[in-house]
Amino acid sequence: MNYSSTLLVFCLFILFSGQNLWAQKYKSKLELSDYPVEKRLTIADEAFNSANYYGCMDYYESILNEDPGNYYVAHQLAKANEYVLDYKQAEYYFEIVVDAGTSEYPLARYDYATMLKRNGKYDKAEEQFVTFSKRYRGDDSRYFKSAAKREIDGCKYASKMLENPKDIIIENLGDIINTAYYELAPVLIDDNTLLFSSLPSDTIIHVKTKKEAKTYVTKIYTATKEDDTWQDPEALPDRINNNLYHAANGTFSVDKTKFYFSRCTDIEDEMMCAIYVCNYDNGKFGEATILGEEINRIDHSSTQPRIGYDHKGNEVLYFASNRGGGKGGYDIWYAEIKKNNTFKSPVNVGKNINTEEDDITPFYDLKTKTLYFSSEGHVGFGGFDIYRSKAEGKKWRTPQNMGHPLNSSVDDLYFILDWDRSDGFDDGYFVSNRAGSITLKSETCCNDIYRFEWVRPPVFAVQGYVFQKGDTTETPINEALVKLIDKYGSEGDSSFQSQHTRNDSMYFFTLAPESEYTLTGSKEGYFSGKGATSTRGLKKSDTLRVDLYLDKIVKDKAYTLKNIYYDYDKATLRPESKAALEELLDLLNEHNHLIVEIGSHTDSRGTEAYNERLSQNRAKSVVQYLIQSGIPTKRLVAKGYGESQPKAPNEHPDGSDNPEGRQKNRRTEFKIIGELDGSIKIIN
Repeated sequence: MNYSSTLLVFCLFILFSGQNLWAQKYKSKLELSDYPVEKRLTIADEAFNSANYYGCMDYYESILNEDPGNYYVAHQLAKANEYVLDYKQAEYYFEIVVDAGTSEYPLARYDYATMLKRNGKYDKAEEQFVTFSKRYRGDDSRYFKSAAKREIDGCKYASKMLENPKDIIIENLGDIINTAYYELAPVLIDDNTLLFSSLPSDTIIHVKTKKEAKTYVTKIYTATKEDDTWQDPEALPDRINNNLYHAANGTFSVDKTKFYFSRCTDIEDEMMCAIYVCNYDNGKFGEATILGEEINRIDHSSTQPRIGYDHKGNEVLYFASNRGGGKGGYDIWYAEIKKNNTFKSPVNVGKNINTEEDDITPFYDLKTKTLYFSSEGHVGFGGFDIYRSKAEGKKWRTPQNMGHPLNSSVDDLYFILDWDRSDGFDDGYFVSNRAGSITLKSETCCNDIYRFEWVRPPVFAVQGYVFQKGDTTETPINEALVKLIDKYGSEGDSSFQSQHTRNDSMYFFTLAPESEYTLTGSKEGYFSGKGATSTRGLKKSDTLRVDLYLDKIVKDKAYTLKNIYYDYDKATLRPESKAALEELLDLLNEHNHLIVEIGSHTDSRGTEAYNERLSQNRAKSVVQYLIQSGIPTKRLVAKGYGESQPKAPNEHPDGSDNPEGRQKNRRTEFKIIGELDGSIKIIN
C-alpha cells in the first residue's frame, strides 16, 4: 500500500485526523530564528508525528533553508506535503531527495514518480517508475515492482486517453455547497435535493490540542435546488449528527424507508467507523441504531454504505471495510438484507473489483444493475479513479475506467447518477480534489462535489408552412401532405418522415446531424412543391425554416418547361433536356389521372409551314420520351404551334433583330387538358 494511502483513505472517509489544524502552541514563522536547530527539529517532528502536517512545515523549511543538505528534513517535508495532498510541493521535495542519491530513502524515487503522476506529468513519471523498478532491492520489492508496473501502465493509458476525452462537461457546485475543507459523499433524495457530508469552514480551524480537535466533526447536510440554484444547506437533526462522531456517507434503502450512514471516531490514533441505520418517513429521520456484528467489527472499520442488488436480485448492503479476509487495504463487501432487517454474513465482491490497494466508495445503480467504485489498485490516471462493472453470475466483469475528464491525475470518487435519466444520458455527481476545487492551501488539498453532464449532440429540426404560389395573403394550405426524405435515401429509409398540416399549422420534422434532405408538399388540386434543407456543418442546435409553395392545377394554363433544348433546326432532344423532363415525369406519375398537351413553339425565322412542322416534331420528341419513360400514350397529346403564339417580339420596333425575344419564343410548354376518368377535378 502507498505510504500516504492510510491517511488519504481517512480523509476520503471524512475522517478528520488533524492535518488541517494549525497548532497554536508553536511559535510564528517570524520567531523561528530564536530557536536552535535541534529545538526546531524536535518541535517539527512532534507536530509531524501528531499528524499536524501544516504545523511542522515552517519549522522544517527553516531548517532546510539553513542546511540544504539535510535530506531527512527534505524527506519529511515531502511526506508532509504528500499527506496534505499538496502534490506540487511534495514533488519538489522528493526530487531533492532523489537527486541527492542517498540510500537512506530507497522508496523516495517511487514516491517522487507518484507525485509526478499526480501532477499529470505522465512521461516523466513513467521514466522514474521504470528506473525505480530496475534499481529497487528491498524485501518488499515484489509488491513495489508490481505496483510500479501498474503505475507505468497507468501513465501510458492516461497519455493515450487524454487525447480522446469523453464529451462530458464538469462543473464545481460552487461555494453554496462546497467550502475550503472537505465535502464528500453526495446522495440524491430526488433530483432537486442533495444530501452530502461536510466540515464547513472558509478559514483554517485553530486548535491547541487533539481533544479540542475532536470538537470539530463532519456532519451530514441537505440542500435543495430551486431554478437551477442550490439553496443554503441544512444539517440533519441531532439524532443523525452529534458532536461526538463524524457523520457521513448517507444512503437510502430501495423503498426509502431506511437511512444508512457511518459514524467515525479517533481511537488510539486510528480512525474507526461503523454503519448505523434509522427509519425514514417523508423527510423525517428516526433514532439511529448501530448495525450488528455481521457488518460492524470492533477491531476494523466499516463505512460508505450503499444499497443495491446481488446477482440473485436480493437487496444487499454494499460497504467498504478493512476487515480481515480482504484483498488488501479497504475492500468492497456486500451483505444480504434479511426480512427482519438483519444481515447475512458479508461477502467480498472478489478479485476483479478489489485489489491490494484501497477500493472504496461503492455506488450501485439500481436501473442498470451496475456497480461503480473508486480504486487505487487498477490501471488509471492517478490516485483514486472511478470504475464500473457488472455482475456475471457470482463474478464481476473486469472493471472499466470511466475515462477523462471524469478521472484526473488526482483523486476522483463518490460517483453517483441522477434518478431521472429519461433523456438517455447518465449525468450525476462525483467528488474530486482536482485543481479548481475551493481550497485553503494548495490547489489539490481538499475535496469538492462536482456535477458532470454528457454533452448533448446538437438537435436539429425543420418547420414551415405550405402556401399557394402567388397567394399574396400567404394563407397556409390546410391538409397538405409534407414529406421529408434524405437526399440519398428513399421513402423506405428510416429517415423518411411525413405528416399532414393541420389547422393552418406548420409541419415539423427532426433532422440528423450532417445530413441533407428533400422536402415535398402536395395536395389534390395542386402541383407538388419542393424544398431542401441541410444540417451539414451545423454545430449548434437549431430549428430551420423551409416554406413550401404549391401551384394550383388550372385547366388549359400553359406551364413553360425550362431547359428543354434541341439540335439546331432539328427535333432531336439534346441530352441535357432529359434531366429537365424528370420533373415533368414526377408530376405525371404523381397525378396519374391527368391528360396533358405538350406544346412546342418557335420564333419567326423560316416559313410559317416550316415552323409549324418543326414545332410539331419537337413536341412529338418530348411525348415519345415520356412514353418511353412509362407514361401511357392516352395521357399525352403533341401539339406544334410554330410561330403563332409568341411571348415576345422577334424584332425591335426599328426592325432590328431581338435575340432575347426569339429565345423566349423558342419554348416547350405543357398544359392540363383533361382527366382519364372524365371527372374534371382541375380548376377551369
